[in-house]
Amino acid sequence: MTGHEIKEILEKHLVWIKTDGKEGVRADLYRANLSGANLSGADLSGANLYRADLTLANLTIVWNKYCCLLSWQKNGTTCVRIGCECHPVEEWTEELQAELAAKHDQAWWDAHGRHIFAFLKEEAARYEASREVAHE
Repeated sequence: MTGHEIKEILEKHLVWIKTDGKEGVRADLYRANLSGANLSGADLSGANLYRADLTLANLTIVWNKYCCLLSWQKNGTTCVRIGCECHPVEEWTEELQAELAAKHDQAWWDAHGRHIFAFLKEEAARYEASREVAHE
């Protein structure tokens, strides 16, 4: 899939989101090869990413001054980055989150960070599940 095709799909998807499905088209990226694609800033809520290859795709979300993203390393590790902190998903324990919030910006974490992390963790789980099904 070319960058132009991805851009067109995401533009129609954004209209679909903003109009509650009355206009535009829901992004159907089933089995799409998005490996290395720049999806930075794209709103993928509701998009069909089942079995999409997001290996090394840029899924950067900039949320009120902090860069937030999922990344897939070549060794298969899924990482979550929020601000300057990047750790494998399984290392983002409640203890680590509390430590990082206290270290960096507790008010921001309380207002936004927890929600962003929950979203990124859910997206990572959804992607991992689709990869497992693809290998069956």
